[in-house]
Amino acid sequence: MKEAVARNPDIKLIGLPWGWPGWIGQGTVTPYKNRTLTASYIINWVRGAKTHHDLDINYIGIWNERPFDAEYIKTLRLMLDSSGFRFVFCCLSLVINTFCKKMESLCFI
Repeated sequence: MKEAVARNPDIKLIGLPWGWPGWIGQGTVTPYKNRTLTASYIINWVRGAKTHHDLDINYIGIWNERPFDAEYIKTLRLMLDSSGFRFVFCCLSLVINTFCKKMESLCFI
């Protein structure tokens, strides 16, 4: 990501969980058992990207090719806002042909 930003300072950066650490699901296969814990994990990743690598993450996907949980998305949005990350969009679906052309239309603030 650092190299991409160095080459194109206007590039948008996205984070998309493909899997979760076992402790997130608290013994289950879903990260939604404890929504606050899962949102904290994502926020810490966004914060780490900024703190340790000076990278601003613009978009956060919910979970690659998996069903999403509306209550988790609400929790994540509220926690992103309260953590100073109002500028990070939450993307609900990335499996769309026009992804690169219409990123903003796929996301909400």
